[in-house]
Amino acid sequence: MNKIRVALLLSILVVFSVFAQTPAENVVATVNGEDITIEDLTSGQVSEKGFSDAFMDQNSRSRRHKANADQADWLLEEAINRSLMLTEAKKVGMAEDSDVAEAVAAFKKAVMVDMYVNKVLILEAKPTEEEILAEYEQTSRYNQQAHAEVIRRWVQSEEEAQAIIAEIGKVDIQNPDGGYNIDHFYYQEYEKEARQRDGVRSADSDTKNGSSRGGNESDQKMELMELVKVAKTGDIIGPVQQGQSWVVVRVVRQVPEGKRSFEEVSDEIEGYLTQQNLRELQQKKQEELRKSATVTVYNENLNKAFSE
Repeated sequence: MNKIRVALLLSILVVFSVFAQTPAENVVATVNGEDITIEDLTSGQVSEKGFSDAFMDQNSRSRRHKANADQADWLLEEAINRSLMLTEAKKVGMAEDSDVAEAVAAFKKAVMVDMYVNKVLILEAKPTEEEILAEYEQTSRYNQQAHAEVIRRWVQSEEEAQAIIAEIGKVDIQNPDGGYNIDHFYYQEYEKEARQRDGVRSADSDTKNGSSRGGNESDQKMELMELVKVAKTGDIIGPVQQGQSWVVVRVVRQVPEGKRSFEEVSDEIEGYLTQQNLRELQQKKQEELRKSATVTVYNENLNKAFSE
């Protein structure tokens, strides 16, 4: 009977231990008992610039790139190192250091100004749907060259290319997740680059035997461009030699020359107009405040402080 009770107690303890150690969904690591959360990594606190950038991006709807796996690992490593260094800084009394207090006070003032601009003024800076549509219709900013969106992988041998072909062949091109970056293969720019390389090759030609030092890289680039240009969605091209390496390409979609759709760019236009309006509003607000403020400048002290 005692053995059954002990076994039952141990089972309860094991279950409790498992649940006790299960972190919250937003916790990505713990350092000496302190949690590091997803918000810590994405709020900008890891960067030297401080955390106000995240708030500004959120409210202005400006574009932010989602971190890939490598960047996420780097952010986590930085967060762990900062947590450890913060502990050490506290141990030596930096929390009570006068220089730290001054820096915190100065940073707080800067953040308050940023927050005022990006939380209060921004409400007035938001464009209307009519303004967004008018911007779309009157500008050529959202025109695009013909190009292909592709998954592009470089390899060092044709043998290695076979494994890559099998790998990217399994990718759902309607939703190419899994860390695959989508490259934009602009035909006009690619051809221009190839022609420029061809010119360099001619200038660098070996005068002794008339052969080029650069090989036929421009021809190789043009070959790849022509193959991609006629490819259909989902086609895999390669391996195609490019210089000393080979490239394998899978076409995600072909994009014709013309204007991007309004649905595709409306958020981008809103962010652009918001920032444009915000700059004007901020300048206008500063001019209004200066008119009603009492400002005294002591040039003698200013010159003395900044004199050589």
